[in-house]
Amino acid sequence: YALGVVRGDALAHAAIRAMIDDVRRDGVIRDEELELPRGPVGRGTVMLQVRVAQVGPHHVLVLAEDRTEARRVEAIRRDFVVNVSHELKTPVGALALLAETVQDAADDPVAVRRFAARMQSEATRLSALVQENKQLSRLQGPRALRESRVGPLRGVRGGGVGRARAAPER
Repeated sequence: YALGVVRGDALAHAAIRAMIDDVRRDGVIRDEELELPRGPVGRGTVMLQVRVAQVGPHHVLVLAEDRTEARRVEAIRRDFVVNVSHELKTPVGALALLAETVQDAADDPVAVRRFAARMQSEATRLSALVQENKQLSRLQGPRALRESRVGPLRGVRGGGVGRARAAPER
């Protein structure tokens, strides 16, 4: 009832009824992940891992596990990896181009110093991204919530805005 699989005295989803019919027909256990409408009221879906097995000549067992949150977390992690890869690609690409440019400008000490300063800036940016990634990873650990504390929101908001602002060109 809590997952919306049963409403009243009936199974609410045709896909689960079909799994039951298949198990009754051939006795083979069925195990599927189904994305089903959340309920009769409201929008959204629920991701259920459903397993159906014959337990007697007239009975089947239907087990349903809500996997919605696990799938949401997987999607967030996937997006995070894509975003981190993109963010890391920028300073790494800049460092490669700057190193090539320094090589080409070896007999121009002013240009070499200018490009070396940019390389240092990109290396610092890369280091900051790696450090932020390590901090985010620590937040996912089991002790993260135990180590939390209340603090002023104003400083956090200002820091986030500052980090998100584009760096000025030099």
